[in-house]
Amino acid sequence: RRSTQNDRARFCDHKAQATATSIKNSNGSMYEQSPLNKNYRVGRLIGEGACGSVHTLDRKTAGKTFAEDTSFVVKLCPMPASKAGKASGKKRKKTAAERNADTLFHEYNLYRNALHDMRGNCIPDLPFGGNSAPCYGETEEFRYIVLQRMACNITSNECIELLKKDENAVGHLCVQMLSHLERLHEKCLLFVDVKPDNFMLAGLRSKTKGKAAADNVRLIDFGLVENYMDRSKHSHRDDVGGGLVGTPAYCSLNLHEGHAPSRRDDLESLGYVIGKILILLSDDRGKLPWETAKSDGEVGRIKKLHVRDASSAFYSNMFASSCNSKIMFNYFDTCSNIRYAQSPDYGQLKDILIKLVSVDGSSSGAKASSKRKQAKTSSRKIPAKRLPAGTPERQKRSTHAAKKEVIDILSSDDEFLSAQEEEIEDDAKENSVNATRKTKSQYQACAKLLITSGPHEGDVFELAQNECDEVVIGRKPNQERKRTRSKVILFWTLSKDESISASHATLKLSVSKYSSSAVSFSIADINSTNGVLVNDRLISKPRQIFPGDRVTLGVTTFLFQRG
Repeated sequence: RRSTQNDRARFCDHKAQATATSIKNSNGSMYEQSPLNKNYRVGRLIGEGACGSVHTLDRKTAGKTFAEDTSFVVKLCPMPASKAGKASGKKRKKTAAERNADTLFHEYNLYRNALHDMRGNCIPDLPFGGNSAPCYGETEEFRYIVLQRMACNITSNECIELLKKDENAVGHLCVQMLSHLERLHEKCLLFVDVKPDNFMLAGLRSKTKGKAAADNVRLIDFGLVENYMDRSKHSHRDDVGGGLVGTPAYCSLNLHEGHAPSRRDDLESLGYVIGKILILLSDDRGKLPWETAKSDGEVGRIKKLHVRDASSAFYSNMFASSCNSKIMFNYFDTCSNIRYAQSPDYGQLKDILIKLVSVDGSSSGAKASSKRKQAKTSSRKIPAKRLPAGTPERQKRSTHAAKKEVIDILSSDDEFLSAQEEEIEDDAKENSVNATRKTKSQYQACAKLLITSGPHEGDVFELAQNECDEVVIGRKPNQERKRTRSKVILFWTLSKDESISASHATLKLSVSKYSSSAVSFSIADINSTNGVLVNDRLISKPRQIFPGDRVTLGVTTFLFQRG
């Protein structure tokens, strides 16, 4: 059973050569107008992947012509030509096309049996019989299944724009996606391949802004679904390990480390899907930091660095990151504490996700604040209705106004005094900096940066004390040397490394005033695309480095040595 699942996953994850070639022949149009029965046929191609293709469904009209059915689509995969086994009687290994056809049949059985009660509300529906299209069938050329037609996936522009209309829309959507996985887990099934393409929206008929996306989200593509219960022991199966199953960009860290999938991994993968949505809400071309990695191992390494660092680019690139990043870090932390066979606390996770927002609270808060200020200003300019002198209401209002005037005077005095104190502190700080520079100028310490790997391997950058105050490292700096009144800036060009940003990081040399041998650097990231790593750990704020430390920018790694 496990080897069969691995074979299926390996095929679906890596664009199977033979099948993909046959499906994409003539741009996938080789099956167009193929009849399903006397009233229905395969229509135009609207999508395809490694495991098959999706076409519109054409229905015969009263005039005996065919028109496109807007309610259903046809998902099909080619039927391989049957091959006889070897004369020795050994069981022949199935081809990729045969495994693909078996996957579609497995998916249809799930729709018809285990997932029957989820059709139409959690997953796509099937035709109802009678004069409707056939649910499933086979021809000499292909095997097919007819499903409810979806509008778009959850990362499409249409869905993202819908989420932007309501502050709570994304929270409701995420809770609904989690509820779909919960219902699947209640049936002792794992989805395994949780990714944005497998969450789609049905027809958006509801006019309610916040509920339109949540009420219509559906879980699709059950080709990799598997049972997590050991039927012989009537308990959760053991963690026997295995290869990476599903889409690497959205796989859990446990799967990258070689563990078998369980319920916790579906939930962690959902977190990456939600992270992708929040990044797209901020930037319609945004990507997960590890989506550009070239290997599954590199995906796992980068993902581990970002997910476990609350200040990484993964969280900071999210929409309304000041709020949503903390929520998502809490979500991933909760998922990471779930044991392999443990039943997750879905209610706790839903309470976390419902707090996500798709409208920046800071902007709405600023508007509310400005309205309050306008109200206060208008109330001062427009006097209230005058009351006769000596009445209790008039006396009360006069007392309140007098108190307010005293408070305003005191607060203005406090602001003046605090401004004076800040100015004095700034002057003292500037004097101390100048004194420190004069002390350090007595020594001539030197530091050396040796590139140990990357396109510039073997290059050396030496820096003596008092030569400059700061070094900017980048791929295309605008100038080689820049002087200002108070400091000198040098630029270190690493033009051969395309993965480095134009201005990637800054270095500042620091020397102890008591010993010239006590040399260190302070390194900081300048909003680069792939960050700065010190001793293979991603930094989120300026970090002190000492002789022997390794620094990685892009694919370039250099070693800090004393000069």
